Amino acid sequence: MWSEFECSNVSPIPQMKKTVFIIMFLIAATAASAQMMLTDQDPQYVPVPRLLYPASDEVVIEEGKPLVFKWSPHEKLSASGRYYDFRLYDGYDMVQSNLIFKKRLDGDVSQYHMESGMFKEGRVYTWSLRQGYSGIGKSRRSVQSFRVVKGG
Repeated sequence: MWSEFECSNVSPIPQMKKTVFIIMFLIAATAASAQMMLTDQDPQYVPVPRLLYPASDEVVIEEGKPLVFKWSPHEKLSASGRYYDFRLYDGYDMVQSNLIFKKRLDGDVSQYHMESGMFKEGRVYTWSLRQGYSGIGKSRRSVQSFRVVKGG
C-alpha cells in the first residue's frame, strides 16, 4: 500500500523552504539583538551617565540663581576623547521642534549651569544627557523631566 504522503501531489519542498527561512530569520534576529546588548567589557560599550539633579518632578528655581544640572560620570578607562551631549526640551516630548538648548560639553565636567530666566513658572522641561567617546560612539540617553516652581 502507498502511504498518503507518497500518493499526494503536494511536494514537501515549499514547506521546508519556509521552515529554513524562519530558522535563518530567528538566527539573524538573535545575533542582531546580542550585538545591541553590549556590556562594559565590549570595546564599543559606552556607559550611561546617571542624572543627579534635577531628578525630581518639581524643581524650585530662585530668581537670579542658576539651575545647576548635575550628573555622575562613568569612566571608561581604556578610551579618551570623552564628551557629553546635553539637551533641554520644552515639555515631555524629545522632538526637534521642542528642543530649546543643546551643547556638547567637555568630558571632564559633571555639571552645567543655566540662567533661571530661561525657565518659565509651571512649565515642564526634559533634559537628556549622553556620554560619548570620539571614535567609539555615544551611550543611550539618560532622561529626566521636571516642572518649574519659582521660589524666593
